[in-house]
Amino acid sequence: METGKVLDRYKFEQLFKELYPQLLRYCTQFIRNQTIAEDIVQEKFIQLWEKRDTLQINTSYKSYLFAAVRNKCIDIIRSRYAHSFITIDEKTNCTAEDANSYQTIEYKEFSDAVTQAVENLPDKCYTVFSMHRYGNLKRKEIAKELNISERTVDNHLAYALKKIKMFLLKCDFLKLLIF
Repeated sequence: METGKVLDRYKFEQLFKELYPQLLRYCTQFIRNQTIAEDIVQEKFIQLWEKRDTLQINTSYKSYLFAAVRNKCIDIIRSRYAHSFITIDEKTNCTAEDANSYQTIEYKEFSDAVTQAVENLPDKCYTVFSMHRYGNLKRKEIAKELNISERTVDNHLAYALKKIKMFLLKCDFLKLLIF
């Protein structure tokens, strides 16, 4: 389907029938949850329909939708990452009565430092690291999704771990390194 033409109801339905299964498989590889993946893909189609008159697409509708789904998946992976630390912090707070409060504070600082270290990674490195650590994708799956070699995935992961460790060393968390 060409981008220069007006997206009418018939063309939209054809686009949906053609791309929905592909986008759903693509999204499920990132998210690993069929229901959430369905919601994401449907949301992107709804947004496309609602903004059809004002949306400027410089590529094909297919490329646009794949990029939109990928970006939404990355946002969800990032929020899962942040949520995982919140969940750990909540568990720590529940047992804080039994634990030394200094250890609780130290853990919180360490958790914040890890979060900051990951967020400071270069974009591509962050994406690969997040897909592997928080999206539970294997190196081969990441390579296929991002259209890069498995060796490049390995390099990004090694670089990410190195940068995280260096950041934690600067924050004086040497004794707490768990990598």
